[in-house]
Amino acid sequence: MRKSFRTHTATGNVYRRYYVYEYLREDGTPYYIGKGKGNRAFRKHDDILVPRYNDRINIIIDDLSEDEAYEIEKSLIKHYGRLDNNTGILENYTDGGKGSANKKNIKEPEPIIRLRKSFYKELDHKYGK
Repeated sequence: MRKSFRTHTATGNVYRRYYVYEYLREDGTPYYIGKGKGNRAFRKHDDILVPRYNDRINIIIDDLSEDEAYEIEKSLIKHYGRLDNNTGILENYTDGGKGSANKKNIKEPEPIIRLRKSFYKELDHKYGK
């Protein structure tokens, strides 16, 4: 059953409305760990496939500050490891935490870069000056 998320009451000056979630494979192993608030875990984002069935979306822990959620997210990603860097099973593109909004840095092949630059030069005579 889908969990309802409401903004939690404030504890001092820190709002505790964040949570850490995981997307599960059929065998129950996680393939993605994330931090969110509201309905983030249930919405499409990035290139990660959101499970079709809500029983494969697990809210690991909620009622967190944003900093607490970042730290737990980072810890879990480190624990399970990432597929893209051959350290584990997760499809995460980053190690999580603050600054992870800058997704995977994919270097374009040089011929594509040259082609793109030449296209912009044709459109704007001031390009590159």
